[in-house]
Amino acid sequence: MITPEGEIRTWENISLGLGNLDRYLETDLGLGEDDAVDKLYKLNVSYISTTGADNQEHEFVVTTRKSFVFRISVTISAGRATPNVSPFTTSRGMFSRASPVIFANEDDRNGVVSIALKGNELYLLAWRVLQRWTLSQDNQKVRTPIISRQGSNSCQLSQEYDIVDLIGEGVFGDEWKQQKVKLEINDIANLDDSLVALVGWVGDESASTSDREQRTYGLAVLENSGKTLSVSRFIDLAYTPVS
Repeated sequence: MITPEGEIRTWENISLGLGNLDRYLETDLGLGEDDAVDKLYKLNVSYISTTGADNQEHEFVVTTRKSFVFRISVTISAGRATPNVSPFTTSRGMFSRASPVIFANEDDRNGVVSIALKGNELYLLAWRVLQRWTLSQDNQKVRTPIISRQGSNSCQLSQEYDIVDLIGEGVFGDEWKQQKVKLEINDIANLDDSLVALVGWVGDESASTSDREQRTYGLAVLENSGKTLSVSRFIDLAYTPVS
C-alpha cells in the first residue's frame, strides 16, 4: 500500500478476518510538502532468483505530481515482503551530479502523463518529452526496507526525445513547420511489440470553423532504431470525447 504522501507499507499476509494488520514493514519516498503520489504502475516483469531460493519479486513504478519517479521492488521470501525503493536519477550540468529531477524542462515537471514497458525498456511520457530507460535487475538482496536517495544503476536513462516535435513533423510535415497544427500526446502503450502514442490535435480549419476547437485523434506507431525514433505509421481514429 502507498499513500498520497508517499508512505509505503507491505504485509507478510492478511487473513480473511483482516488479522495481522499491525504486522507490516514501512518506508517512505521522502516527498516534499508540495508533492504527492500521482500514479502507481505494476510492471509485468519477472526475475529468476540468483540464489536458488523460492523468492517472488514484484516491480512497481510510482510517479508524483512533480514528475519524480521511483522504482519499487517488493521481494517476497519465506512469507516476508520487503520493499526496495530507488528514485530514477539523471546526471546533468557541469558537474554531472545525479539528480532525481529527470526532466530538464520545467513544463515537463507537472506529472508524468503515461508509461509503457517494452521488454526491459521503460518509456516515460511527460508533457513534451519522452524518455527511454533501461531496467536491469538490482542484485542487492535486502531483508529490511531500503530507500536509496542516490538512485540505482538498475534504472538508466538511454534516450530522450521531443515527442511532440517528432510526431508533429513526422505526421503533418509542412503544416507543422508552419505552426498550423497544435497537438498533444495523451497516452503511450506497447501494442504488439510496437510503441504507440495517442495523439490529439487541432488544425487551422477546425479552429476557424467553430467557436470551440474540435480536436481530432489518431495513433502514431513509433519505430525505434538504435538511438532514433520515427513515425512508421499513423492511424486516424473516429473518436469524439464526451464533454
